[in-house]
Amino acid sequence: WGGVFYPTQTFAEVRTRAQSSLMLLATLSIVMPTACDLLMPTLEARLSPTSRGCALLLIFVYAQYLVFQLRTHAHAFLPSELGEWEEELKDEVMPPHIAAIVMAVSMVLSLLCCNNLVASTENASQFWEVSEEFLGVV
Repeated sequence: WGGVFYPTQTFAEVRTRAQSSLMLLATLSIVMPTACDLLMPTLEARLSPTSRGCALLLIFVYAQYLVFQLRTHAHAFLPSELGEWEEELKDEVMPPHIAAIVMAVSMVLSLLCCNNLVASTENASQFWEVSEEFLGVV
């Protein structure tokens, strides 16, 4: 409800820069092998090493991000001022068994949604006569 209840909003620049940089890197690592395959289909043998290289780069950068977030710049990722409603909820803690149940139900629902999405992508690619990879990127 940002501007409706709070006319002035703030955000942490360090958090925003770090997360947007990671999002850009993840997007580029997905787009790069796909673009290579589309632009140079004869280089299919080199596509697999490119994909693996991107995956290793992502793992390495994610590990560095965790060190950055949890060790070296933990102060920048602490919550800033709490709003009125957040102050009231600050002391409420979900019991571990309830948290485990909520997580399990969320995982099952996510699995069902993913299966339906993949099935609909297969049907849509056959109906529209386009590749499944194209629909996956779009």
